[in-house]
Amino acid sequence: MLSKRKELFLFILIAYVFSVLCRFYWVYWASSFEEFFFNDELMIISNDGYAFAEGARDMIAGFHQENDLSYYGSSLSTLTYLLYKILPFSFESIILYMSVFLSSLLVVPIILIAREYELGFCGLVAALLASVANSYYNRTMAGYYDTDMLAIVLPCFVIYFMIRIIKKQDLLALILLPVFIIFYLWYYASAYTLVVALIGLFFIYNLIYHRKDKIVYMASIFMLIAISSLAWYYLLCVIAILFALFVLKNEYFKPKFIAFLGILVIIFLLLSGGLDPILYQLEFYIFKSDMSSVASSSLQSFTYFNVNQTIQEVGDIDISVFMQRISASELVFILSLFGLVLLLKEHKSFVLALPMLFLGFLALRSGLRFTIYAVPVMALAFGYFYLYACSFLKNFKYNNQDAKLYKILSFIAIFACFILAFIFENTFIFELGTLFVFILLILYFLNDKDKLKIILNASFLFISLFFALKHIYEYKAPTVFAKNEVEILNSLKEMAQREDYVIAWWDYGYPIRYYSDVKT
Repeated sequence: MLSKRKELFLFILIAYVFSVLCRFYWVYWASSFEEFFFNDELMIISNDGYAFAEGARDMIAGFHQENDLSYYGSSLSTLTYLLYKILPFSFESIILYMSVFLSSLLVVPIILIAREYELGFCGLVAALLASVANSYYNRTMAGYYDTDMLAIVLPCFVIYFMIRIIKKQDLLALILLPVFIIFYLWYYASAYTLVVALIGLFFIYNLIYHRKDKIVYMASIFMLIAISSLAWYYLLCVIAILFALFVLKNEYFKPKFIAFLGILVIIFLLLSGGLDPILYQLEFYIFKSDMSSVASSSLQSFTYFNVNQTIQEVGDIDISVFMQRISASELVFILSLFGLVLLLKEHKSFVLALPMLFLGFLALRSGLRFTIYAVPVMALAFGYFYLYACSFLKNFKYNNQDAKLYKILSFIAIFACFILAFIFENTFIFELGTLFVFILLILYFLNDKDKLKIILNASFLFISLFFALKHIYEYKAPTVFAKNEVEILNSLKEMAQREDYVIAWWDYGYPIRYYSDVKT
């Protein structure tokens, strides 16, 4: 029998290796196409990735030219630069595989959150599903070199530390929480609104359930300091000093002093423009304002339209696609909703994950790119539904007369679902038919506890992972440019002057600039 610590590491290892191996399928597939290679390595598949790649390459070179629009010093470029200096791999290999290994870290906070609720196997099921759910896989697969690779991992760690502070009043979590928020906002500045929502909900929740615990108020203050506009090293210094005083001189931190400290931090935050990033995000994604600016002349001869009307990923999406992107299938999504209600009922502190869920559900209004935020939350909910269903079925009893009726009804349901799925070509009906197949198997082995456990585990793993793995097999994204196109762009670099321009549709400017070293 494994100890809890060994079980935790085993679950993390299993889920992490699974996630990495799934992402290597695209590498295996793409490696058979010579036109996807340049400089003896597969090229990346994300247009925006070339902007960060150019910035990292300039950082390696040690300079960039004025007004060249280089992403020199940006978070992902800096992270890539550091990895290039540390690892013995080529630059092309690093930008190709970074998303494979960094995005798979999502399994760690998911399993840790489940462990806080003593739901070990629930965390493993959730981690396996979340790591390969359609939208998360699409935006973190091999070659998808973009900030998405850590954009979900980091807030999941933030939620984990919040839950740990509430449940265990852990001092390590207290200091790591603001550190992760600072790193998250440095890495992905657009996360400011989400972080503010998490802080607000954390404060309200503790005001209701833990109003007498000083540590939760200090955690709120530390988080507010972490989102301030000061440089990160100043923020860390302030937090470190307050943390040391709180630990060593705890008796000075009376309720009135903590309240005074909190008010000071809030005033500073508001005066430094703390609401501006939130208002911008609301205007761009929620209200979707068409006009970004109007010429100042009385004739208003020029009107500039916001690009949010030209981006597919911020357009409205179908409800079926919405569910598939979050949970890989409509069936798993629906079961996850039931699991979410049960999980919130049993573990109230999981309410802290709802801002991520709501941001994911915002995809119905603001575009499919947001669905990845709901993936880990719904995956944990599905894992909890799995445990609840297993517990229910192990205690479920029926007589022989009922057994015959249940089996007949299951046969009819299976037959009807598969016929209807064939007629209407509806994947959800097919998923229901598959579910009834497993229900029938469970009914046959309900009284054999050993076989029942095997059937239950196999059933839920199949239902949760089959459609995700099917999507991975079918989602064969090409590289941005083919080899012959890149060779042309590369030859252009030898002919063009540094001040020459190439005109292209907006996000194709990045790879052109990367390979041709011209202005765009």
